[in-house]
Amino acid sequence: ERDQSTIRLLTVSLEDANKAKLAAENDRDFVREQYMNASAYVTTVRSENAELEKRAQIAEKQATGGVALIRATFTERIRFLEDDVKSWRQMADFAVAKDSRMNDDIRRRAAEAPELEHRNGKLKEEIDELNAHIGELNTELAKKDEEIAE
Repeated sequence: ERDQSTIRLLTVSLEDANKAKLAAENDRDFVREQYMNASAYVTTVRSENAELEKRAQIAEKQATGGVALIRATFTERIRFLEDDVKSWRQMADFAVAKDSRMNDDIRRRAAEAPELEHRNGKLKEEIDELNAHIGELNTELAKKDEEIAE
């Protein structure tokens, strides 16, 4: 009877050990599956990060190139307009000097003055508009520089 009691205890102990072993195997399989899922996720995230890094570099190059192109375009436009203003001023100065030297009558100079003042006013307005536009572009350029820096 004592041996049978020992056998029962050992049998129960063996069954408990087998259950624990089965639970441990299930836990092992679960952990392995979770590890594989996590590993696949990390691989996907790394791939996405590499792609995003490439896209960010391309965008940065495009933004830098675009800003340089805009800056060059408007610098050239400003230079052209300044030369145009200088040319018009020279023409106006020449006309005034010529009229003075030739002692043209006052009526002729009076007739030309409003036209020259009108042109000069338009050019000043255009310069003011361009300066305002340059200010806007510089603000936009600063924003783009900040975006690039981020």
